[in-house]
Amino acid sequence: MLNGHFNEWQSKYFPKDINRHGIYNGMNLAGLDIGRFYLQLQKNPTLTVAQFVQGGEPWYRVVVPRSPQMDLQERYPWLVQGSQTGRSWELTFDRTGLPLRIRAVEESTSEPILSWVHPSPYPQNWMTKDHIRNHGSIPALTVEGRRFIDLICPSGPLK
Repeated sequence: MLNGHFNEWQSKYFPKDINRHGIYNGMNLAGLDIGRFYLQLQKNPTLTVAQFVQGGEPWYRVVVPRSPQMDLQERYPWLVQGSQTGRSWELTFDRTGLPLRIRAVEESTSEPILSWVHPSPYPQNWMTKDHIRNHGSIPALTVEGRRFIDLICPSGPLK
């Protein structure tokens, strides 16, 4: 689950849609590759889900302002690396949008900033569920990407 405040986010972006699944709506869920997990588990029977997720391939990082409505670090404390003190969070995602790591950073920001993207010969929107686009030689968050980041770390008051 990405955020316990999903209902507010859904009302903000999709006010006319009925949310029949509450916080368990598919837009609020990020899954791991369970087949690959079980293959790795055969090689290493002591592998935990946390170790598997943290071993995923980082694809992009986004620096976000701290938000009391971001609850990933409380729900999945093993995602947090190092100190929790800092002005902002840097979130690391795989290509599918699965959070891999959370790191406190001193950089101050009032809006999400794409801080790193894995190089690819293919358009980033193909590789990231349209969360990132190539804007010339500079990758940027798409409208969909900003909406996704706002789900994980709401930047302003939600309805």
